Amino acid sequence: MIRILIVDDHQIIRNGIRLMLRTVPEFNVIAEAENGIEAVEYVEKNAQNIDVILMDISMPKLDGIGATKLIKEKFPELKIIALTMHLEESYIKDMIKSGASGYMLKESDKSVVAKAINLVAQGGNYIDKEAENFLKH
Repeated sequence: MIRILIVDDHQIIRNGIRLMLRTVPEFNVIAEAENGIEAVEYVEKNAQNIDVILMDISMPKLDGIGATKLIKEKFPELKIIALTMHLEESYIKDMIKSGASGYMLKESDKSVVAKAINLVAQGGNYIDKEAENFLKH
């Protein structure tokens, strides 16, 4: 069972991701946070119960890049995948530099999301094909 924390500032997005992931038997969405501060606070109390964090980038209070950096400093073993609408070099490089193991676009298909979560949970990395082009420079 892969235990997942969803971090996104839009309730409807969190609901959609949770409903989608519920159809994959090996996934268990254990919690949600609506900004980076909530995510960091949740992780500080529950890190041992989380395998993968799906992290939005653009959020109020603390964005996904800052939250990823703080979480990875204290809990380097936690796996974080950016799940975002941003396909821009600066966001991609900043998330990877902050410690994210993956970078996915919100337009990704369910099978791609499942593949990325499984890969990252097993210690691998997943970068969306479109985002990968920016890392080759």
